[in-house]
Amino acid sequence: VTVLLSTSSFQMSVIQCDARTVLGDAFLGHDGKIHSFDEALGDADKIGVLFSASWCPPCRAFGPVLDQAYEGMKAAGRKIKIVFVTSDRDVSAFNENFAHKNRDWFALPFGCDAIATVKSTFGVRGIPTFAVITKSGKGYKDGRGPITEAGAAAWDSFAD
Repeated sequence: VTVLLSTSSFQMSVIQCDARTVLGDAFLGHDGKIHSFDEALGDADKIGVLFSASWCPPCRAFGPVLDQAYEGMKAAGRKIKIVFVTSDRDVSAFNENFAHKNRDWFALPFGCDAIATVKSTFGVRGIPTFAVITKSGKGYKDGRGPITEAGAAAWDSFAD
């Protein structure tokens, strides 16, 4: 799928995937509790999946860009959720990294099996990577470029 934005076009790979199967049913909230898929993501039309780590300078640069796009979509009334998938090397780095993410976001718990599943599903080979899963099960593998280029306007590129 080619996505055309105002100044650029992006080639994005699209796969079929079921968000619940790929992401699992355990999500860490900023309240320190584990939430089920339905509690954390059940009302979302689109789920963004951020693959990132605290030790990665490009990840630290992309995080605020994604947060701004997310806040723009939320303000527009869109049902968007973000899940953070860590590549941090230890739980303390993960905890510190997640503490600095948007308070509305959830994370896959450090060391859980779903991390390997979702990385494999989206073919993650480097970070930061940003993927989007729509309610109908379309998985967009390469969402970082459109978000960096167009911010909140890019969300509509990830069609259901």
